[in-house]
Amino acid sequence: MKKSLFAVAGMLAIVSLSVSALEKSPEKSSDGVPRYEGLAFGAFLTNQYTLGEWSDHAMATLGVGADVEYTFPSSGKLNFGLSGHLDYAHIFPKSDGNLSRGDDVSFGVGAWLRIPFLLGSANFAFQPEVGYALTLLNAEGQNGSDVSGWYPHQTLVLSPAVRWIPKTESRAFELDVSPVYTLSFESENALNQLGFRLGGVWHLKGASNVPKEEQKSVEGTLGINKNVQNDFTPDSDSENDTVVMNPKFASLTQPVQKWQVTIYDPAGHVFRKIKGKGDIPKEIVWDGYGDKGDLVFSHATYKATLTATLSKEDQKTLGVKTAKASADIKTGTILVKIAENRWGIFIQIQSLVFDANAATFNNITPQQKVEVEKAFNGVVKKTKSIDNYHVKVEGYANNVSNTKKEQNEELIPLSQARADAIAKILVQKGLEKSRVSAVGRGGEKPIAKWKDKENWWKNRRIEFVITR
Repeated sequence: MKKSLFAVAGMLAIVSLSVSALEKSPEKSSDGVPRYEGLAFGAFLTNQYTLGEWSDHAMATLGVGADVEYTFPSSGKLNFGLSGHLDYAHIFPKSDGNLSRGDDVSFGVGAWLRIPFLLGSANFAFQPEVGYALTLLNAEGQNGSDVSGWYPHQTLVLSPAVRWIPKTESRAFELDVSPVYTLSFESENALNQLGFRLGGVWHLKGASNVPKEEQKSVEGTLGINKNVQNDFTPDSDSENDTVVMNPKFASLTQPVQKWQVTIYDPAGHVFRKIKGKGDIPKEIVWDGYGDKGDLVFSHATYKATLTATLSKEDQKTLGVKTAKASADIKTGTILVKIAENRWGIFIQIQSLVFDANAATFNNITPQQKVEVEKAFNGVVKKTKSIDNYHVKVEGYANNVSNTKKEQNEELIPLSQARADAIAKILVQKGLEKSRVSAVGRGGEKPIAKWKDKENWWKNRRIEFVITR
């Protein structure tokens, strides 16, 4: 019995040390770590080897199990949950023991903590669990042994599981690998087993992200000219064609090791990276193009974030590893030359905020109305700069179902109504009615393919095609 208690104490110590180590892990995910709540179901295979007095009768057990888990809601990374387990195991007797065959059937409940963490770019979770089970042992003796029959006993279960979370869209499935220790109490002795468990868990709700904890860092400024920062128009007209960033970090005493400016598009995805080694340049220039060669949308907000790794001296002095600075950059009306005597202005629907499923601007906020007004004024001004202009307002939408029915019955009518409404506003603001036309194209000519859901927002746009 003393051996059993020492084994339990050892397992608890391992769990405690593992929890402490993972809580201090410096690894963080740029996208956050998966967090769950609600019900989940699991299925497992188990294999355990017998210890102590029990090893005189049996070598190992091989079993299967089914679990039901419930994760309580949490706002942080650490989760708490309860589980129920139904397990069956077949016992493999020793050739020189007095047991010819045996089976275990048990029902247990457990409580666990869950600590998600990142290794490389892969998501994992450490989930140590302590459980209690009622077990029925069906034993059949040999050589006249009196061990035959059904024997109830109570079992303590320890399982410090590690779970791997594959990068699926919902991240609802996990692969579970865990050492398992069971201690079953009988009237005269204790039955010890140590082994492992392998299985999978399916969460009814997919994962949500815990935002990455921001590392403490030296804060600085990007020093962008306000005129360009609020009206960036990279259309080669010699006015606000580039953004010039002048980073400043007052508390640094040594050149940084490396730096990177990341530009994020309006949906929060990485649009452009500008990076280098050594000290940060006094001027960092951005021309409005992304890493894939695409130009920014008109009247949209892009976020620039500078991150630099400090010198070893500054890290030691300041107690942090990085320096950061960020700024929002708002684009104006960008007139892009498409071909000879043909120009385009491209604005996403997110910037021209219509009322939901309508062609009106009645229910938007006062600030949104200001931005919409600014966009239309810019389109009128740029259009009038072209002699003998004709402007066609083309409305586009995103075909969510990827079907002709949605295109013909929903998207074409809505995009046509919105294009007509915009054309009317342009005329009210000074364009000649005979020089303005409108067409609704629905889901035609998508910028982002149907499988590229992250970029569907680009398909919802208004294009102003100007010819002369």
